[in-house]
Amino acid sequence: MGRDRNDKISAIHQVGFPETGSLKDAIKSDFLFKMDVPTQVYVHNDSFSLVPGVLYDPSLDSAYLLFSGEAQENQQTFHSSFESSKLQLVGSLNQELFDLISENKHKISFHHGACSFLSFGLKGKTDYIDQEILVVIYDGFCYLSAFTNQELTLFNRFEVDNKEILLDYISGVAHQLSFNARHYRVSIFGETQDFGISSSWGEQYFWNFKLPTPSLNQSYHEGTLLFKESMLFESLYEFK
Repeated sequence: MGRDRNDKISAIHQVGFPETGSLKDAIKSDFLFKMDVPTQVYVHNDSFSLVPGVLYDPSLDSAYLLFSGEAQENQQTFHSSFESSKLQLVGSLNQELFDLISENKHKISFHHGACSFLSFGLKGKTDYIDQEILVVIYDGFCYLSAFTNQELTLFNRFEVDNKEILLDYISGVAHQLSFNARHYRVSIFGETQDFGISSSWGEQYFWNFKLPTPSLNQSYHEGTLLFKESMLFESLYEFK
């Protein structure tokens, strides 16, 4: 997404890449991306860890990521702060790709792709009931957050490619947290249509089910509004 000086979206270029090589080629050749303007990069991968602020030390970013899996070589770490630094979301990216994206840019920041959904969930927590599950769906995976008494108790990423697997994860988290099946609320955002998820489907499995639209914190120039109508979560709300 390209923005003007007033942070209003003025251009959209959405494209998928089958493998890392084609992404690297696009970064090297894309005229807009090569412009030296302030840039924010959101990395959607499974290398992330959520760390309480009181325990956080930036020199230990690589150690925190061990909680998300085995150590990976040649990684560049980064982190993002939430709730006045009460939480830190640590992520990482292959060093070669990190350097390529950063090349010739004087102002660039990296964030894990979960930042927008996590930020949205935390900002709205005062409106939650005492047992709340929020899910956002992307192509092939989802982020899931759970709140107990309006405080975050679980946040994770799961690989999903159909609604049956998603249902298993939601039910498993609810069971893990001892949520009351007749009480807890489930809200699903994102690419729900691609999964065949509807209100009638959700109401078969959950007593309290919603398909809400996230509150808007994006503004658009005329001509870019088509992106707003997409099911992508960041078309409506983005971590800033």
